[in-house]
Amino acid sequence: MALAPDPSDSFAREVDENLRRDQLRDFARSYGKWLAAALVLFLAAVAGWLYWQDRQAKEAARQSEELHAVFGDIAAERLQDVPQRLERLANADSEIIRATALLTQAAVGPDRNDRVQAIAKYKQVAGDEDLPEPYRNAATLRAVALEFDALKPEDIIARLQPLAEAGSPWFGSAGEMTAMALAC
Repeated sequence: MALAPDPSDSFAREVDENLRRDQLRDFARSYGKWLAAALVLFLAAVAGWLYWQDRQAKEAARQSEELHAVFGDIAAERLQDVPQRLERLANADSEIIRATALLTQAAVGPDRNDRVQAIAKYKQVAGDEDLPEPYRNAATLRAVALEFDALKPEDIIARLQPLAEAGSPWFGSAGEMTAMALAC
């Protein structure tokens, strides 16, 4: 058989519930505006961050498409405006786009019989610590290959030493040039 509820328990629960409701109302009056402002500020910051991320992604996609178009023009030997387009891409915010544009500028140089400009661009990429290491290593390798005949063997060995170590992805090319320098 069920026990009848005690009227004093019921009264205590009702008083406790009213006390909590009053405390919540007082808290909302005291801090509600600050909490609402903080929430609005947080949502605005998240929206701004999402907008910035989207803008960066769209800009990177646009620059990638432009780089692809430049490669198509180079392949089709339409080189008249390629240097100007590569110069714009060489100033991109994306380090990958920037490095690729600089390496492409250097690679197009020898096709126009401009070895000095190509070597300078490769050295610029190789010395730029803001660019990813694989791009810097590729630029070092290409610069040494272009300058190989003009360099002293010990200079070649010194420049390629970090790349000519076993396990390095550049080991084959760097090791071959180092071996040729040692044979001189």
